[in-house]
Amino acid sequence: MEIERHVKRVKRFTLSIKPDGRILLTVPYYATKKEEEEFLKKSQKWLEEKYSKVVDRTLFYDAIDGSMIYILGNQYLIRIISSDKNKVEIVDSILNIYTKDLDHDYTLGVLNKYLDKLRKDTYTEVMNKYLPLFHESIERLRIRRLKASYGICYPKRREIVLSSTLIHKPIDFIESVVAHEINHLKHPGHQKDFYDSLYQVLPDYKIRAKHLTNDIDWCNIVLYFRVEWKSQLAVKPASRLIRHD
Repeated sequence: MEIERHVKRVKRFTLSIKPDGRILLTVPYYATKKEEEEFLKKSQKWLEEKYSKVVDRTLFYDAIDGSMIYILGNQYLIRIISSDKNKVEIVDSILNIYTKDLDHDYTLGVLNKYLDKLRKDTYTEVMNKYLPLFHESIERLRIRRLKASYGICYPKRREIVLSSTLIHKPIDFIESVVAHEINHLKHPGHQKDFYDSLYQVLPDYKIRAKHLTNDIDWCNIVLYFRVEWKSQLAVKPASRLIRHD
C-alpha cells in the first residue's frame, strides 16, 4: 500500500484511509524519522484491518473484459467487443464496450468518454430538477474528481462542483448531494435554517444521504508522540518556518 506523506505544522500524526483507496499520513513538522517509523509500525495492524472495510469498491473500474463496474448504483459486467465503431451500450446487466482498437488504454478511453457524457447529462438533469424547487439558479456547473467530498458550492460565484465519482452512486443519493449543494447557495453553513430548507424540499434527505456516513466520514487513527516543541522552536524561530502543505 502506498502512503501519501504530508508534513504540516501540527502536533500529532494522523493516518487516514479514503474511499478511493488513498492512504494519507500527516507528519508533524518537527517529528523525527524514528517517531514516524514508530507511528507507522503501531498503525500497521489497524491499517490492514480497516483498509478493505473503508475503501469504496464501487468507485473502481477498468476496461477489462469480465470485470465489474457500478453505474448509478447498478452493477454491470464489462464485455469488450472488437468493432469498426466505438460505442458503449448497456443490455440488461451487461455493459458492452465496442472498440476499434483492443488496446487497453484505448478501450479505457472509450469507456471514460461514455462516462463523461453520462455524468454531464445526469448531473445537468438533476440540477435542472432541483434548482426551481429551491428558487435558485447557478452560473456554472463543474464536474471533477474531488478528494474530500461529493460536492462543493461557491455561493458568491453561483457555482457548484460535483464529483465525477457520483456517477457510480444511486440516483437518489446523487439527488441528495445536488439538493444539499443548491441549498448552500442561500445557506452557506449547516445551521438549523439550512436543514429546515433542505427537508422542506427533500423530506427523506437522511435516508437518501445515508452513504455519506460511510463514504465521507472516513476512518481515522491518531496516535500521539511527545515532541520537544519548545527546545526545537528555540533554535528555529517562527519567522523562518517553512510551511509544508
